Amino acid sequence: GAGLSVAKHGNRAVTSNCGSADLLEGLGVKIDLKPEQVKESIEKIGIGFMFAPLFHPAMKFAMPTRRALKIRTVFNILGPLTNPANAKYHVLGVFQKDLAPIMAKVLRDLDAEHVYTVYNSYGIDELAPLGINYITEYYNGRIETHAITNQDLNIPDCSVEDIQAGSLEENLKIAVKILSNQTTDAKYMAILMNTALALKCGKMAEDLQEGISIAKNTIESGKAFKKLEELVEISGGNKEILKSLV
Repeated sequence: GAGLSVAKHGNRAVTSNCGSADLLEGLGVKIDLKPEQVKESIEKIGIGFMFAPLFHPAMKFAMPTRRALKIRTVFNILGPLTNPANAKYHVLGVFQKDLAPIMAKVLRDLDAEHVYTVYNSYGIDELAPLGINYITEYYNGRIETHAITNQDLNIPDCSVEDIQAGSLEENLKIAVKILSNQTTDAKYMAILMNTALALKCGKMAEDLQEGISIAKNTIESGKAFKKLEELVEISGGNKEILKSLV
């Protein structure tokens, strides 16, 4: 909705309660699209979802073991590095601080142009309105790590519980409330922070403060929710599912 094209590569939950595929499907999006359909979606509305099992069919042999283990494995590291869209701009969360520079270097070697890998000191794999956010950036041949806090961005403090994900049903309600401008809670603030970083990565914002402003305007204007409706429609999804959540 802010004008930046997004090629999201994701899967169902394995070590969490809710994966990106579960969330989008729960919002009415048809997730099992072929590559040419995803390409069309990105070209026409600026967003597309690549369901990992369809793009990496050999991975299905590892899924039973991953689900049985219920812990992070090497696939939690490999998966985010295998975006089939060959994207040049990446914002990637990591679950260990020392993985941030490693992942940035790997994406550099995969010909990425601009990369942000992020880790929060509370063990969260994204920017959050608490603790210290470590951002490793690759750009113009250099890799640097910076630390920022939510106070640096004029975002109010919160607790871990305030941003903790719930069940799929809870997360669906939260997503709709945020995208339809019905809340400004801690989860909303976390969305602003991460969206701002993506906008900066994609050269749509000069800095994180401008990115936050663009993200807020996108939600408040209704563009964010409209983009979700467009994704449901172009994917051949179920509009009634989304309507039932509003």
